[in-house]
Amino acid sequence: VGIKVEGVHFQRGGGRGGGGCRGCLHHKRQVHGGFGAAVPGNGEGFVIAACAQARLGLHNEGGGFAGVQRGFGKGSHTVVVCNDMVLGKPSNKNEAQKMLNMLSGKTHQVITGVTLATKEKTVSFSVSTDVRFTTLDKKEIEYYVDKYRPLDKAGAYGIQEWIGYVGVEYISGSYYNVMGLPIQRLYQELKKF
Repeated sequence: VGIKVEGVHFQRGGGRGGGGCRGCLHHKRQVHGGFGAAVPGNGEGFVIAACAQARLGLHNEGGGFAGVQRGFGKGSHTVVVCNDMVLGKPSNKNEAQKMLNMLSGKTHQVITGVTLATKEKTVSFSVSTDVRFTTLDKKEIEYYVDKYRPLDKAGAYGIQEWIGYVGVEYISGSYYNVMGLPIQRLYQELKKF
């Protein structure tokens, strides 16, 4: 089951380290693999938060909150945006290498949308972090993909792994957001919830 938000369609899926969402973002065309077109303007955070709602299962065919009948639920979804392209999880090693080549020597954004929900209340937010990669050579990219197999990570990398140690020049924003969940912001939102 997917949801539509202002012409953008989302499928149920996972974030940087969980679920099986590969290329979950749809925008005017089907996204193949982990690549897709970015949402114009500053709508990316809203879009990713909507994907977090879909992951949580909040929207059913009739509109309502199907995913949370009792208690509390949290859904999150993380993507990498580089050169106006949304990078989900790579489908294979070749796609992972292409993603890392795209990120090499550039600054990109890691955006995580989070939805908190009870049956009565839903709050969604997003956090964006800028990450700058040094220029990576072909051997470094191949080594990382072969040794760490980052097929379960948006943008084909984990900042907490070898590639983060040797490839990340700097970040501006939440480190934990790049790992897949902006803990500090989540804590603040939970205090208000």
